[in-house]
Amino acid sequence: MPWNITPELDKATRLFTKEFGVFFSRSWQLTAIPGSISEIQKNGNVITLIYTAKPRYFEELAYLFSHSEPSFDHLFPTPIHELTYLLDCSRNAVMKVEALKKLILHLAALGYDSLMLYTEDTLEVENEPYFGYFRGAYTREEIHEIDVFASLFGIELIPCVQTLAHLGAIKRYPVYQPIFDEGDVLLADDSRTAVLIDHLFASCAKAFSSRRINIGMAGP
Repeated sequence: MPWNITPELDKATRLFTKEFGVFFSRSWQLTAIPGSISEIQKNGNVITLIYTAKPRYFEELAYLFSHSEPSFDHLFPTPIHELTYLLDCSRNAVMKVEALKKLILHLAALGYDSLMLYTEDTLEVENEPYFGYFRGAYTREEIHEIDVFASLFGIELIPCVQTLAHLGAIKRYPVYQPIFDEGDVLLADDSRTAVLIDHLFASCAKAFSSRRINIGMAGP
């Protein structure tokens, strides 16, 4: 099944089809164009995927792959709200980069727009060497690799961190104990807490291309 699409979509489509083991015996030619609606059209042996955003393109592609007799002129409504998946990477070891890429491929097939990577201390933070110490943590280079891969499929990788609570894993280290209040809650008015949060934000800004961040702030 040949396709006539942009080089970037071509690369992502090849990764997509490889993951799902798709082989077409039909003599279709696939083309894709951006538009104001998302639908699949067929004219002779030419299949045209019209998409409003990259996630709709991969949702349409997954529809073609999963139906032996797909319905053409099939509309794919754009979600009213962003479709986001939150992955908890703060419990014991983090998911390996290759496994995370596999998850991204499956999220793309389901039409997801964004992936929140929830970390507490499992993210490399400059000037905070105990983050991820003996627990596993994503390095800045690994986050960049995941970020670039997700963007191929129109999925925004968003950091999801904790700033004032749920940071109990680092409480075991004497250097952090003075900035804790009760349980795993940090002292909000302590200047050392502000420095820690500044380091966290600065590291996220360098590692992620997204300019959005979920700062947590949940209490016990």
